[in-house]
Amino acid sequence: MPGEKGVSLLIVIIVIILFSLFGYISLSMLSTGTRRAIDYLNSEKAFHIAEAGIQIALRKLRDNWDNWKNPNNFPSGYLDEGRFDLSVYDDEDDLDPNFDSNNCIIIESAGSYKQAKRKIKVYVDRKGLFDSAICSNNLVNIKSNAVEINGNVFAFTISDPHNCINGEKNEGNTFLPELDLNWFRAQAQANPLNGRGASGNYFTGKFDYNFPSLNGVIYIDTYAGGNTQHDVKISGNIITEPGEGNPAVLIVNGDLKITGTVQFNGLIYVTGEVMTDSDIGGNVEISGMIISNGSLDVFGNAGIDYKEEAIPDTVKQHIYGFPNIFNFKEISVGG
Repeated sequence: MPGEKGVSLLIVIIVIILFSLFGYISLSMLSTGTRRAIDYLNSEKAFHIAEAGIQIALRKLRDNWDNWKNPNNFPSGYLDEGRFDLSVYDDEDDLDPNFDSNNCIIIESAGSYKQAKRKIKVYVDRKGLFDSAICSNNLVNIKSNAVEINGNVFAFTISDPHNCINGEKNEGNTFLPELDLNWFRAQAQANPLNGRGASGNYFTGKFDYNFPSLNGVIYIDTYAGGNTQHDVKISGNIITEPGEGNPAVLIVNGDLKITGTVQFNGLIYVTGEVMTDSDIGGNVEISGMIISNGSLDVFGNAGIDYKEEAIPDTVKQHIYGFPNIFNFKEISVGG
């Protein structure tokens, strides 16, 4: 009947309209989800570009802290089709934007990638290298109530359940200094102390020498000549004796373990792990500072006492590359 045909045609038209509407909604939702995914990826890229800007600014500051005073030292940069813009300025603790009175500044890095924008703001705290008892690029693990540390401790992580540090603890990103290794090697080779005489105090490969004393520059390179890394163990009743070669410098390219009754005055610089261990009934006393690229375990009756005079100016002049220890933290991260 004509009326039934008209109703059927109307139903078909309504069904077609509904399917078209559902299809449009589905495509719209799919398109929206895709756009959101793309926007998220672009935002993440903008964030990493901003992070790259922070690292470049830190490098400039490590080269010369006073670089912050000149905006031209921090130009915009381009990375992976994106861009970062830097702003470095004083935290204005003294209300003078042109003077840094507390060795603290702020870095802002604005990263952009296509339409996405992210900003990172960090607070940078500079400490003088020679103002600390311990500087480690890894874990400082204090295991005994008998341990005494007098001086600041800088490390990526500090385990100090016994609160036996008399000084400031700083955790986070720590950049270690570099040594003029050729100069220190020459000094060690020319050092006749510690019972070595004309043999000097430059050691390579597996270390098996028992020191009667620890004076002057001592350089132990377990990696030299392609050797496999070895542990360096220093133990017994050993002191840095008064007079020539005091304070001393002990450089170890490898891992170091100190045991027994040891009294050391000067700088210890280790590229591997350090353990100051006096659990055999003796004492380990270090006056000066320890710098370690690896972790540092301190237990037993060990004591580390920062002494500025234990690092002579002639030694400081041959430590370079990273003249400052930086600790920095993010203040804010935004879009």
